[in-house]
Amino acid sequence: MLDAGKSDYQIILPDKQETGALTDCLNQTARLLQTAFQANGAVVAVVAESQRDASKPALMLGKTQFAQKNALDVTKLRDWTFVHRAVGRDIIIAGHDHPSKAPTDNARRPNWDRVGTAKAVVDFAKQFMG
Repeated sequence: MLDAGKSDYQIILPDKQETGALTDCLNQTARLLQTAFQANGAVVAVVAESQRDASKPALMLGKTQFAQKNALDVTKLRDWTFVHRAVGRDIIIAGHDHPSKAPTDNARRPNWDRVGTAKAVVDFAKQFMG
């Protein structure tokens, strides 16, 4: 993925999420991964799946069409479980991202959305990027 401070990879986000909050969370998750590359001297673009450069390998985050076409249904993942799956040169990094199922009536005790892909990215960076 990285050689002499350069990388051909791009970070791909799903074109659409269930909520704006989940979109923001995945954008920040991609930024975390992008920062890990920058710490190693590489500049890596973050783009929506529909804007992907098909000639370059990709780190596919979350519930992308690519993941679904490769038989990964992230809605079947429980709790904070996640998947790291290589498909050719592309790598799927995904967890089950979904809004909170409970309404929040108390501002001091919010019910947070679950962003399993964030855990998947952190563990990926820890394991494979140092």
